[in-house]
Amino acid sequence: MIIFIASLLVALLCGCNTSQQQQEITLWHFWSEPRQREVLDSLIAVYEQHHAHVRIKPTPLSWTDGYTKLLLAFNSSTPPDIVHLGMDWFAEFNNQHVLAPVTGPVQYTPQGVLWVVNARTFVRHNGSTTKFEWGLCASDAHNVIKRTLPMLWQYGAPEFFGSLPVYKTMDTNLVNALWTVRGLVHDGAVVDNSRGLDERFARGEIHNLLTGSWIVNMVSGSSLAAMEVRPAPSVLNGDVLAITASSNVHDAAQNFIQWLTLYQQAKTFCLNVPDAGFPASDSVFGDPDFSVSPLQSGFLQTVRLSKPLPITPHLLAIEPIIERLIEQCYSAATKQDVHAWVMQAKAAVRNIEQPTPAH
Repeated sequence: MIIFIASLLVALLCGCNTSQQQQEITLWHFWSEPRQREVLDSLIAVYEQHHAHVRIKPTPLSWTDGYTKLLLAFNSSTPPDIVHLGMDWFAEFNNQHVLAPVTGPVQYTPQGVLWVVNARTFVRHNGSTTKFEWGLCASDAHNVIKRTLPMLWQYGAPEFFGSLPVYKTMDTNLVNALWTVRGLVHDGAVVDNSRGLDERFARGEIHNLLTGSWIVNMVSGSSLAAMEVRPAPSVLNGDVLAITASSNVHDAAQNFIQWLTLYQQAKTFCLNVPDAGFPASDSVFGDPDFSVSPLQSGFLQTVRLSKPLPITPHLLAIEPIIERLIEQCYSAATKQDVHAWVMQAKAAVRNIEQPTPAH
């Protein structure tokens, strides 16, 4: 049974006023798995109990087609009142001026409030049955970069993708780091998509892997004791809540976002949905409920050390170029090949960030 810490504080917030006109708030979100939906729906029910004039209508989206559905909704002027976006998608939608000002406990931009955060972490399996020293991500859009950037930073390219314009960070250091990663493949690393890597790690086949805190729930008891988290700077991922500019219930949507992103509500969500990570608040670093084990403490320490990718509306256009470059370098025959591919990718990224004016 879900224990709602949030319910202890909700009475301190805006009470119900049955004399107010009924308002419906539409919310599109990506917590679409059954357990995730159950927890979010239960939080919504708590909010509605204390705000009798408000009804939240949630619609779950999938990561495979959710982006397209959002684009179609905005293009047809039929978006929801509240959208749940990852940091990587937020900048593009915000650049289209389709989001309204919103405030909350942890402000991301004037148009977005951070809800929860997480980061891919270096995890080591010390079991004796491991077959592969490393697991490297491929064929998995949006995940190749998140699971590889921290390695490139550690292997000599700490500035790569850390500032704008991105193309200026694509230098000799990146070439050297990519060549080092290529060496891992040469030495027997396994290349797979994110789910495949996590499943292999859970079976004890991979020694070192960059993955998320959800891996703890995938590993059996005996293997869990063999796991070790090694905190290091990583890509900070976050969930952002925003109000669409066309919403006619802005104030009600604002109140709900403020409530949902308060620490206790975010904590309740994260404790019941491990995939969510941690509340987007510094309070989490002193909360013993998020340090119940060395593994959890390690994931949390990684979040403290991590940083988000620079906010740019070009991220979704740049990302596949970088991911193709990384995958290409896995099979490079020479370091000269890596250099040539980096220069090609750099030119493509530069054309996106600083396009040549048409004559």
